[in-house]
Amino acid sequence: MIPITLRMGAFGPYAKEETIDFSYFQDSGLFLIYGPTGAGKSAILDGMTYALYGKSSGGVRGDFSSMRCQYAAEGQPTFLELTFSHRGETYRFSRSLREVRRKGQRDYEEQISAGPLREGVLYPFAANIKKRNAEEYAVSLLGLTYEQFRQVVMLPQGQFERFLLADPLEKEEILTTLFGTGIWNQAAAWLGEQAKEKKRALDAVQQRLEILCAQAGEETPQAAYQKQEEQKERLDILQKEAGKMQRELRRLETELASAREISLCFQKRREARQKQEELRARLGEMEKMRAQLALAQAAQQVQPYMEEARRAREQEKRRGEIWREKADALEELKEKYNNIKKKREALPLREQQAEERSLAIQVWEKRLQSWQTVKKNRAEYAALIEKEKEAAGALETWEKRHGENAALLRETAEQLAQTKEKIQGEKEIWIEKCQVLRECRELAKKAKTAENALMELEKDRSAAQKELAEFAKKNRERQETYDALHAEYFQDAATALAETLHPGDRCPVCGNICRELVCSHSAAGVVWEQVEQAKQEWESGRQAENDAKTALAVLGNRREILLEQKDSVNRQILERNAGLPFREEDLQEAERHVAGISAGERQAAELEKELEKRNQKGRELETGISERREAYHKLQMERAETEGRCRIPESDEIADEKEFTSKLERRKKELLEEKQRLEEFRQKATQAEISLSNAEIEERNSRKEWEAAKAECRRRQQKAKEMLDASGFAQAEDAQAVWMEPGKTQEMQEEIREYDAQVLAAAQEAAALEKQLAGQEEPDLAALAMQARRVQAEWEETQKQANYLEKECEVGEKQCGQMREEEEKLEKQRPEAEMLLSFAARLRGDQGISMARFVLGVMLDAVTEEANRLLENVHGGRYKLFRITGNVGRQRKAGLNLQVFDAYSSQNRSVGSLSGGEKFLLALALSLGLSSCIQKQAGGMQIEAMFIDEGFGSLDEGSISDAMLMLSSVKYLRQLIGIISHVRSMQENIPQAIEVCKESEGSHIRLHI
Repeated sequence: MIPITLRMGAFGPYAKEETIDFSYFQDSGLFLIYGPTGAGKSAILDGMTYALYGKSSGGVRGDFSSMRCQYAAEGQPTFLELTFSHRGETYRFSRSLREVRRKGQRDYEEQISAGPLREGVLYPFAANIKKRNAEEYAVSLLGLTYEQFRQVVMLPQGQFERFLLADPLEKEEILTTLFGTGIWNQAAAWLGEQAKEKKRALDAVQQRLEILCAQAGEETPQAAYQKQEEQKERLDILQKEAGKMQRELRRLETELASAREISLCFQKRREARQKQEELRARLGEMEKMRAQLALAQAAQQVQPYMEEARRAREQEKRRGEIWREKADALEELKEKYNNIKKKREALPLREQQAEERSLAIQVWEKRLQSWQTVKKNRAEYAALIEKEKEAAGALETWEKRHGENAALLRETAEQLAQTKEKIQGEKEIWIEKCQVLRECRELAKKAKTAENALMELEKDRSAAQKELAEFAKKNRERQETYDALHAEYFQDAATALAETLHPGDRCPVCGNICRELVCSHSAAGVVWEQVEQAKQEWESGRQAENDAKTALAVLGNRREILLEQKDSVNRQILERNAGLPFREEDLQEAERHVAGISAGERQAAELEKELEKRNQKGRELETGISERREAYHKLQMERAETEGRCRIPESDEIADEKEFTSKLERRKKELLEEKQRLEEFRQKATQAEISLSNAEIEERNSRKEWEAAKAECRRRQQKAKEMLDASGFAQAEDAQAVWMEPGKTQEMQEEIREYDAQVLAAAQEAAALEKQLAGQEEPDLAALAMQARRVQAEWEETQKQANYLEKECEVGEKQCGQMREEEEKLEKQRPEAEMLLSFAARLRGDQGISMARFVLGVMLDAVTEEANRLLENVHGGRYKLFRITGNVGRQRKAGLNLQVFDAYSSQNRSVGSLSGGEKFLLALALSLGLSSCIQKQAGGMQIEAMFIDEGFGSLDEGSISDAMLMLSSVKYLRQLIGIISHVRSMQENIPQAIEVCKESEGSHIRLHI
């Protein structure tokens, strides 16, 4: 935003209509607003700010009606009209007061119009714009809130340093608006929603898995799987039992069919008798097998007890070995303890001897201390005698000097009276003339210096123009390289992003719905480091080119300043020297006259000083004499007192203190070593007692365990013997001889059982046949049929249970399959969801700095770098701004705090510790650096104007010169900067100005272009 015109009527101190055309200042880019205090300089900034936001620039002037001019005539309209350009368009915001009557009293109603201006015609944003809507239009159009506008464009009085001292949150809001970095927050929010969607899908899968577990009646899928396996095993057992019952049923049916066929038994009678004979022939073999089986079964019953007896014997043996080891260790410890016990009997005697030696050492120490005190007193006594002699000599010397000083005082007073009579009355005339001529000589030197500087400046300008052309050529080549790499990199980035999207998804960058995704990676495979390197080379080249342009602009400004300085100096010489040029001969003549007068004055002044010095010296000598006399008497008293403390009994005197001290230290060392040995022996004895006690406890415990193991062994052996006796075995070897494997005994049982069954079947068949043949009676088929029906019912029940369990297994198998599918989904989707959640958290800065804040930190680094470039010419490059990456104090968000490096102290300082002038210079550099970076930022906010209300009054002449060099960069940046200042030198250096003239009937504006 850059203002074009500002019209004001009956506003602030301006009673009549005033118009400011800012286009007059476009070429220079820098203009001054000056005038008397209270004339209405700040009201110009208030007018522009109020036209846009409905608030004054300082924020303390109240509403529009309160800012109506008190000098305005009745009926004079109060209005503001600001016309400005922004991003190639022209806009106009105007406000006026309309007089209304409310409840019989006069009041004012604010009317607002705002909109673009095309070919002189205003197209309002709305038909009836309210105050709140007008501010919203301004914020939407400029992209700056009222507070942000006051920090980067309209800098009110006393608040120029606000952006420099702003906290990180306030800086973040301003920089986000200016550099358009909100897209990073949007990207973080979009990724966060995607991560939440993945998390919701993951929770849905987990919920379905829990529902399946609940349907299966288990808490976890693993429990459901285990239940399914157990049901399968039960089903297998039931199916086996059903098969066995089915076979039994078939056997019974066969027997029943045989009974029904009894009529056929006549033919089988001979066969049945033959079978019985064969079975009788095997009877002896079967009886022998029965006996072997009985012995083997008895041996199998005894075998576990014999095994337990064997394990008990082994345990008893191991416990016995352990006890013997513990007993041996105990005997060894007892022997060691007895040796220590014998040595401890002599311990009291050694302790008594050590105590006696300690008392003797204390006596020696007291004797040594007493001797050292007396020795010190004797040295003090000798020193006091010497001091007493010196004090007596000094007193005599000071009394002699006092007499000499009195004689010189009288002589100096006489010389002063004679000198004052020689001074003539022409002193003021010649001194004034000499002062004027000296000032003219200094001005002539400045004119000559300016002329020499102009010649050197012309040479520098020629070299700077050549350097600028070379930089521009190289920078174009670097920009082309950067643009090519940048396009290839973002083609690859767009391809990578597109690969994660599907048709119908919303793009996280532009927000559009994705259609057909046609993209491919670049052939070169550019990485971001190449783009960054190319960008750094281009930016460094562009910075060098900008520096060259700025340097050339600075040289041009300096040339104009030097020309103006030269002409101004020549005019001042003529004004001060009564229209005559300066001549060195006139100054020499005046200095000769002044020298004669000054010599007499200097002589008189020197004599007066000498007289005062003599008087002062006399007073000092009198004081010194009094002090030295008092010190002499005090030394005499101290000497007498010290003499009594120097006496000591002859037996306490020490002939050789060094040898005595050496013997004392040697005895103390020997005593300390003896005490250490005694303490070590006590600790060793205590440790031996503890070890012996522990060993005795372990030996008793081990012996108890051995005794318990022997008792258990005897009990197990007795039990095994009882079982042998009960089984009919004389000894264990007999049982071992007839013992068989369980499988073999089972085979023998089956064989015997089968034989018995055959004998029984043959007997039954024979009896039946005999019965049938003898009495021709029917066999008992009912019993056989009942048994078959019972087996049939049991088989059907078992089969029914097996069928039901089989269906349960089928349902469980289906549920387990669904659970495995859901678990596979969880395993597949969980890493992606966790990755998205982590990446979104990193972008948001949940546990660190967000991406948006990181980008703002980089942009703030660029701003401080540009500001530091401007600060190189301020106070010899004393200050540098830099960004602090960590937290400061209790601030939660880091990365946007600023500190200052002071080259004089080589230390960092907080910006709050700077003085008023220092803050102003650094804030000016920071604001200009911010504007420069914004102009260079493609797609960022465009700040084309800046207004500074006061601040230069806190600067000295050198600082003002430094500030002017910084402000000269506005020509290169094509900005408009307005400065309000009372400083006189600012008016001399900035010819383009708005002068506010204060009169009794209101202020008015005068433009100097």
